[in-house]
Amino acid sequence: MQYLGVLLVPLLLLFTACEPRASAALSTASSPAATPAELGKKVTADLTGYNHTDKTIAAFYVDGQWGGNITPGSGGGSFVCCISLPVPWHEGTEVTVSWEDHELKTQSRKVVVPRYSDRGGGMTVHFLRDGQIKVFVGMTVLAHPDYPLKGKEAELRPGVPLDIHN
Repeated sequence: MQYLGVLLVPLLLLFTACEPRASAALSTASSPAATPAELGKKVTADLTGYNHTDKTIAAFYVDGQWGGNITPGSGGGSFVCCISLPVPWHEGTEVTVSWEDHELKTQSRKVVVPRYSDRGGGMTVHFLRDGQIKVFVGMTVLAHPDYPLKGKEAELRPGVPLDIHN
């Protein structure tokens, strides 16, 4: 049952009201640097989060957009619409992730966004046990073989490997 959120993510991506879309006609190839003509183009992405820690994330935000709350060892069960990201992706793209911790203390951190497609996808925020915050933009979900977070780092609960078949 704890993996229900992982299983629902693909369905939610299909039926969400905020599907990824570009604000201008775009090439399908990602470019490492935006040209002056490309500056200002955006793609929207739904937002979800995973809490790999043992403390509640009372609320989190990406660039001011509310992403919800996440209990320990869970996440991915819902999406909110939307945040905007520049297209094409370029070196140095980052977002500001803010959150209220289990003591309702607000914290904030700039997080580098790894390369993403001009098509965008969903943005997933991971609050990791070692204090790191990682974000990914794409069409795959946690536990998918192509998802960038793998191994022990991807476990929602320490020592419990992700298994979407349970």
